[in-house]
Amino acid sequence: MELSEIRSFTTVAQLGSFSRASLRLGVPQPTLSRQIARLEGDLGAPLFYRNGRGATLTDAGQSFLDGIGPILSQLDRLRSDMRAQSGEAGGCVRLGVPPSIGRSIAGSVVADFLRECPEARLQLVEGFSGTLAEWLETGAVDAAILYDTKRATHLTASPLLDEELFLICGPGDQRPVALREIDTSRLILSSRGQGLRRAVENGFENAGVPLGWAMEIDSIPTTKELVATGDFTTILPYGATHREIEDGRLIARPIKADMRALLVLGTAHSRPVTRATRHLLGIIERKVVEFVDQGILHGRCGTARVVPFDRRASG
Repeated sequence: MELSEIRSFTTVAQLGSFSRASLRLGVPQPTLSRQIARLEGDLGAPLFYRNGRGATLTDAGQSFLDGIGPILSQLDRLRSDMRAQSGEAGGCVRLGVPPSIGRSIAGSVVADFLRECPEARLQLVEGFSGTLAEWLETGAVDAAILYDTKRATHLTASPLLDEELFLICGPGDQRPVALREIDTSRLILSSRGQGLRRAVENGFENAGVPLGWAMEIDSIPTTKELVATGDFTTILPYGATHREIEDGRLIARPIKADMRALLVLGTAHSRPVTRATRHLLGIIERKVVEFVDQGILHGRCGTARVVPFDRRASG
């Protein structure tokens, strides 16, 4: 069983066609067919159903694909690690971002990284911070932007942005608002345990104001659409809604309380940080400063000190 045969198999499985896989791999189709045939001989089972419309996996093929996927991912990560040790800023870097900030900075970060690290590839995934922390621990991502609240031992995290939170409303009154003035029965928040929800709860608790009942929706786009109707409000960082604010669909009212959420850059203790990953982290820090200066993000930029991170926070 050769690695080239396995790569050919996964490409055919992904594209559903021997001819398209041949073009993708730059391998003549007869050669590709012989590779798959040798692999099927080694495994003792057919891997594809071949028909005029392409190729589909057999049950044995699907089982082999499910089993070999994690192994190939580990090989890719090993290659990236070895390149890092040799000083190359190459390989694949996987970055996780929370939905509250991804829309603000992701495009600019990706553009700069691809320009400055042309030998590297970047994969961007979105998730709540608790999920991203688990992905860091398992190696599914190399770095992540997360909301930080408590202590964890498996991650190293450096402060990125101490974000100010705002009451987001439909067009109308833009004056600062006190927590006691907020009608929590019309307030939309993420579900309990999420990082942003924890920050909001801490703000109400520190001010001695009961939060009460709030609608729970774990989708920022859906939340913004509902708030734009004028029937609901939410509490979010400015950057999560800056485009809608510029378009006049939403407004951000300052909150007369200490209502903030700390974003950090996290990496796992158990995995080496490659040169390409370090470069990506530097780009993110630089972009956050730029976006704060431009007024797209509101908050205080972090310092180089290491802070603890709580994997249970998931905003």
